[in-house]
Amino acid sequence: MRKQIKLLIYILISIIVCLSVVSCDFEPRDNSVTESSVSEEHESYVFDESKESDGDFESISGIIIDKSDGYVRLISEKVIYKFYSDDSRIKSGSTKFILGYEAEVRYTGELDKTSENQTVFVSKIIVDTEYNSYEERAKQILDTMSTDEKIGQLFLVRCYPDKAVEDIKNLYIGGLVLFASDFNKSPDEVKADIKKYKSAARFGLVVSADEEGGTVVRVSRYPQFRKTPFLSPQKLYKDGGFKLIKSDTAEKAELLISLGINVNLAPVADVPSSKNSFIYQRSFGTDAALTSKYIAEVVGVNREKGIGSVLKHFPGYGDNSDTHIGFSFDNKSLSVFRERDFLPFKAGIAAGVEAVMVSHNTVTSMDDKNPASLSKAVHGILRDELRFDGVIITDDLSMDAVKDYIKPEEVGVRAVLAGNDVICTSDYELLYDSIKEAVENGDISEERINESVIRVLVWKLKLKIID
Repeated sequence: MRKQIKLLIYILISIIVCLSVVSCDFEPRDNSVTESSVSEEHESYVFDESKESDGDFESISGIIIDKSDGYVRLISEKVIYKFYSDDSRIKSGSTKFILGYEAEVRYTGELDKTSENQTVFVSKIIVDTEYNSYEERAKQILDTMSTDEKIGQLFLVRCYPDKAVEDIKNLYIGGLVLFASDFNKSPDEVKADIKKYKSAARFGLVVSADEEGGTVVRVSRYPQFRKTPFLSPQKLYKDGGFKLIKSDTAEKAELLISLGINVNLAPVADVPSSKNSFIYQRSFGTDAALTSKYIAEVVGVNREKGIGSVLKHFPGYGDNSDTHIGFSFDNKSLSVFRERDFLPFKAGIAAGVEAVMVSHNTVTSMDDKNPASLSKAVHGILRDELRFDGVIITDDLSMDAVKDYIKPEEVGVRAVLAGNDVICTSDYELLYDSIKEAVENGDISEERINESVIRVLVWKLKLKIID
């Protein structure tokens, strides 16, 4: 009699679930992973033991690739299943449901392997959030991605507001760079724009801006964000030493985070030797030791606040000319770089910086034929000598130092083969197509793409961009 009552209960619940599915409008999907609406805020998941069936159940294990109100999407052996369940049936060691975690779904009924949408009765979803490292989770996410999605993650592109959402969805863009024109509006409008961009991204979206202080301020130049623009590092140090540097960095981070920006394309780690140098006004000055301390302080504060830093411009800009407008050659010896230019980068790496930007200067002691951004030798020094295992970003490939050196349709492929993980550019559509073609014809291996995508995903996981 007891079994009959339980069977009747299952039947009634199954009918209710089926009716709820029928009442919703679901579009058919193929076996690729496409965009989904992911809830931005989740409550703490506490499993209600009273809702678990005490009878026999079936189970399936896989990786969580999507979670929203009322459903969980799981990939198991390259098949995607969408289970409908309220949050009380979820047992997790975390207060948030995070993309890329392993999970076991316990259910009663029979899976429909011809359809993504499942009508089985879900009794419990157990999520293992305890032991996965960032790298393990990144690899699990990577396994759910198509080649097109992987290639899109390699791009940090200029934001064109009229088509940003469409390009994020169709090209799977990994990140945006916002320029001064993007902030010539109210704070609420900026927040709404950024929220819209983020909602279009399946694998999280890096939203960045150059807010160095001094001559490069994209946000604080407008009084609706700050009464006066952020001061240059040199001015701050002169007025209040490292104490003022730290408080200014904290205020800067808080402002950017409040708008939805998660990466500041700063600090400048370059050490010029002359006050007449192109980069001098943006630098901390001509003292390599003091610059190293400055870099360590800024990276440390940014990490505490939860915003990403990007050291620039490796291997050190020195006294070189402006690569926005043409070629620049650096003829210093490698020993000078090791004794001087590398020091702030080493300090930033030791402090835990997540990303380093590489310049377009041609550094003859390392590679006399290629700009640093396109040089395997320069990237090898950053990886092997400085032991940096984070994300390497090109300086903007739309600059004249690169455009005058190589054809636009070749520069993206060369950047990937040189060892860059992220391509910073305004002309991203052509570069995306050229990299895709190179992967398809074997000029770039899938393994090479995967290496960079894992680093990008780890970057996003550490900064809680994927959450």
